[in-house]
Amino acid sequence: MKIKGEQNGAGKNPTEKGKFLKVIGRLVVPGAIGAAFLAGILVQKKNLVGDYVFDSQFHSGRTALPSVWYAQDTGAAIKNWLAAPFRDRPPAVYVHIKHKNFQKLKFKQAQAMEGPVMMTSPADFVPAQLEYKGRMMRADIRLKGDWTEHIHGNKWSYRVKLKDEATLHGTRVFSLHAPRHRNHLMEWLLHAALRREGLIALRYRFHELFVNGESFGIYAFEEHFGKRLIENNGRREGPIVKFDESDFWQQFSDLGKWKEHFYGDGRSHMDFQSSLIDSFGTTRLMATPEGREAFAKAATLLEAFRSEDLPASKVFDAQQMAAYFAVVDLFGAWHAARWHNCRFYLNPISGKLEPVAFDGNGGPTSYLSYASKFPFTKLFFKDAQLARHYTASLEKISKVEYVEALLQDIAPELSTNESYIQLDEPGYTFEPDVLRENARLIREVLQPH
Repeated sequence: MKIKGEQNGAGKNPTEKGKFLKVIGRLVVPGAIGAAFLAGILVQKKNLVGDYVFDSQFHSGRTALPSVWYAQDTGAAIKNWLAAPFRDRPPAVYVHIKHKNFQKLKFKQAQAMEGPVMMTSPADFVPAQLEYKGRMMRADIRLKGDWTEHIHGNKWSYRVKLKDEATLHGTRVFSLHAPRHRNHLMEWLLHAALRREGLIALRYRFHELFVNGESFGIYAFEEHFGKRLIENNGRREGPIVKFDESDFWQQFSDLGKWKEHFYGDGRSHMDFQSSLIDSFGTTRLMATPEGREAFAKAATLLEAFRSEDLPASKVFDAQQMAAYFAVVDLFGAWHAARWHNCRFYLNPISGKLEPVAFDGNGGPTSYLSYASKFPFTKLFFKDAQLARHYTASLEKISKVEYVEALLQDIAPELSTNESYIQLDEPGYTFEPDVLRENARLIREVLQPH
């Protein structure tokens, strides 16, 4: 006699069923425990992946990972990543450094990474050879950058001084750094805009950098300050002066980090009042009576301005300073206007100082220069003549047609440079809407509703 349901296995041997459950238990339970254990590790170490991704941007060959990870358009980033081997690369610069000299750079890097900033001196330079398009040039090279992010990992920033009157792109002294240290294309475009306004602009372009035969990816070439910079901008030779910032950075190095109780209410922003006035190429300047006289005049003017003995329009070319601040506002490049980043050229024809923009690190603007919280910038806007020129400059550069014409003029070169940067950072895309929005905010301030 058959029992109903027996054909469907309802009458399966209890012993066999027990064995089946034991097998399932041996597989599922340990798996569940393992998964829970792994989940616990991931929860406790949730920053491990993020830390690795963040750290990768400082290492050659790994910069694509964080770029894709943080990309707004992941699909486009992956597409750029896959296309990289087939894209044109920028002209290569080769740096050759003997092993013992490279070890000196490594020691300096390891020593500097113990603190937040890197203190440098002429003794940090080591001999090297620089090769460009088959031409060999003798050089001295050192690590560069105030903040140690410039030397984190192995994608370091460098200062190069060519010897024997050799030049690269018309200049003997220049910096090489990863494009992200100046917010990618924003710094290149800032100098293009300054040049359009007749202001002094640095030569700024992109290369692939090889050190001792190894590619370290795409680097920005940034001209340093000197005679050739002035000549390239159609000016007569004259000194470039600045506030000595060495004590400012030494305080950072000594303290390890900001200490509000030490600095008080923004005391570091007042350090320009006690800083010595220095120049670039001081040794050459001091070698002749004409050089010494020119430096003395430039330093005297800058001293009279910071002590408020003379208004801005008596010290600086008011129209140039006004245009400079307006361009800074359009690019959100307030970092260039910080006292320790300011450089000024003494025009021997006008007898006044002109701005030399540097390290703008532009982006979305949060305030305009006239409303700056920084004491040094505030001094300029105590002068009514400069303020009038500034308003006129803002009205000019904030017009929709001005911004669109600027973007149109540089579009072909911008596209090329963007593709270069994407070789290392496939998730990067230049955002022209940042400039458009900054211009809109300026118009809103000029003509509030």
